[in-house]
Amino acid sequence: MLSSAASDVYKRQAQGPASGVALPQGFYLCDEGGRLAVYTCDADGQPLQRVELTEVYVNLLPEGDALRIKQGLVVWGEQALASLLEDLGN
Repeated sequence: MLSSAASDVYKRQAQGPASGVALPQGFYLCDEGGRLAVYTCDADGQPLQRVELTEVYVNLLPEGDALRIKQGLVVWGEQALASLLEDLGN
């Protein structure tokens, strides 16, 4: 089960950044070969360039977290990314 901080990240990512405001860097997280991959993404959440292929194995995550990653998860800002990766065990 993820901490409340990670839950807050999931809630914030569903809303995305406010329009008309300078956008924080977006990151797209997904399952790539069974491992958690991190990509930069555009304002629409579309992945652009892979920045990391982590050692986190998606199938070892709790079911809810694994499902979010397999569906593709967008987080906004480096702090939110770092917090989520820490919660997922990277």
